[in-house]
Amino acid sequence: MRTKIIGLLILIAGFFSSCSNNEIEISPNAHDLFSVRSNGNDMLVKVVGNTESKVIILFVHGGPGEGSWIFEKNIDQLTSQYAVALWDQANSGSSQGNNSGDFTIERSLNDMEKVVKALKTRYDDGFGFYLMGHSCGGGFSVAYLAEGENQNDFKGFINVDGAHKLKSVKDFQLIELEKRANIEVNKGNTDPIWQEALDFCENHSEIKTIDEFSELSLLCGDATAKIDSVNLFTLIDPSTFFGEYSFFSYLSNWSSLWAKEDYLKQIFWETDYSDKLPEITIPSLAIWGAFDINCSVELMGEAYHNQVGSADKSFVLCEHSGHYPFVTEPDFFTNEVVSFIKNTK
Repeated sequence: MRTKIIGLLILIAGFFSSCSNNEIEISPNAHDLFSVRSNGNDMLVKVVGNTESKVIILFVHGGPGEGSWIFEKNIDQLTSQYAVALWDQANSGSSQGNNSGDFTIERSLNDMEKVVKALKTRYDDGFGFYLMGHSCGGGFSVAYLAEGENQNDFKGFINVDGAHKLKSVKDFQLIELEKRANIEVNKGNTDPIWQEALDFCENHSEIKTIDEFSELSLLCGDATAKIDSVNLFTLIDPSTFFGEYSFFSYLSNWSSLWAKEDYLKQIFWETDYSDKLPEITIPSLAIWGAFDINCSVELMGEAYHNQVGSADKSFVLCEHSGHYPFVTEPDFFTNEVVSFIKNTK
């Protein structure tokens, strides 16, 4: 019996040794794929890029439920400089596991905490970490940073078209969509999407259901692509869901998450992190698309920058972008992120 116990202990020790950060290759072209178990979900995390830089940017995607794939396919220039940790949140992207139970923002923030701890354990030898949140992921990032001592884990925060005032997103979208549609119609733009936008806004003075909100958000995205000043972009192409990303997993996760109406209503009808912004004191870079209809620069971006408590903060406007500046202006986006990190690391 004693021999068996010793043998088991050796196997367990070998397992933990194989999972230690000593086994992770540090290289200019890293590709470290692992999962983090939290609340019954196995969340995919992929660290890609230049880990020799000793800088890792944790990307918190939006949606909710979007997955990190949109960001990964547009950041080759960024990953040549630094490493990026691409995290597919629970019921998002290629993550797998528990589709049941109560989904709450608190649960999502708990998931984020476990991902941060996993990264810092895996890469604990002189690495500096940055947090980057996009869309509602920007709002979740604000909430996470304002909690306890979480800011101590990061050298800076990069907010990309983020929504700290989540309960106002649908209201701001109505305002911005109607404003942009009137601008385009007055310019003589005859694309039918602008009349469709005006009709939608006229028939929806208030967004009351998840279906209405989903329709509005999609319409904002479609309308953005029709603005002449916005660079042409494609979020999904035939190669998107090959390799490590599963198209079927993405669709399954998306449909499962957007069926959780209580969770979505908690986010988009109840949540406002405006009072948390002054608590964020680490260096902050806000990057915003000038033509973002989904998350208005005037109503959300400028409010974030004005209220965030950091003494070292900057705001960058992407003049040819909507909600996805890392897709529409990758060179400009990368240069701004690299400059920010160089000045703060």
